[in-house]
Amino acid sequence: MRAKTENVLVFGKRNNKVEELEHIMAEYFYSICLVSDLTDMAQLAANDHFNVIIVTDSLGYKLNKDFFYELRVLFPQARVLCLVDHITQEMEMAMRSARLVFLGSYEHFCKQYQDIVQSAVKSNCLN
Repeated sequence: MRAKTENVLVFGKRNNKVEELEHIMAEYFYSICLVSDLTDMAQLAANDHFNVIIVTDSLGYKLNKDFFYELRVLFPQARVLCLVDHITQEMEMAMRSARLVFLGSYEHFCKQYQDIVQSAVKSNCLN
């Protein structure tokens, strides 16, 4: 399933893992927007045309309950995926309450991306 009409927003800083993620997402999505500065989040939301959001731990930002709450308020229709190298108990609790489509490692995502992306796109169509 190719979702070339969908747009994806990636929160992260460019590194090897994020570049690999961008390469994979280019197969499925019409446009990919990489954002590494969270101060513009509200401005991005004002022009909300993102169907899928991928949050990565490369941001260097604490991925906690407040972060995901703000993300849900600003982008209520987007399907959210989260890629992290290490999950703390606090992060896992916050992420479970955020209704993520996927929570896992970059490695797992890269192995299963077709099913994960398909699930994100399908769940977006249900809204």
